[in-house]
Amino acid sequence: MDPQVLLNAAQMPLGVQAVPTVHPMGLVDLDPTALINFGFFLVLIVVLQKFLFEPYLRVAERRAALSSGVAGAASSQNAETAALNKSYEEGVAAAHRQAGLKRAELLGAAHASESVLLDGARAKVAVSLASRRAVITADAAKAEAELPVRAKALAVSITQRLLS
Repeated sequence: MDPQVLLNAAQMPLGVQAVPTVHPMGLVDLDPTALINFGFFLVLIVVLQKFLFEPYLRVAERRAALSSGVAGAASSQNAETAALNKSYEEGVAAAHRQAGLKRAELLGAAHASESVLLDGARAKVAVSLASRRAVITADAAKAEAELPVRAKALAVSITQRLLS
């Protein structure tokens, strides 16, 4: 910027607006410092390209290559895991079917065994019940045979007590 414009702006009293002046060269003032700054910028771009951008791009490419290898391995592991999981589920289903068949077989055997045991127990109970009924029937017949004799003796005993 032109030093004269700055000097004029600094000398103006407060509250008074400065009338803009047009620079004879236009809006951009190309002096030797601008060219030097542009040269520094170009040198900086070359230095940063060599020491920052290229190493970063090599690291990023290497990381991408490693990541794609790991991603491929992970996808193959996922496929293997899915296959193992399917195999496991099929094995579990087969084991459940076999267990169901074995359970049905064991239940059938248990029912048959239970039936045999119950029939044997019923037979024993029937024999025991028949023998007990025979004993009770014999005891009842004996008691009925003794009943008239005991009734007569009891009647005599009661009569004697009443009369005495």
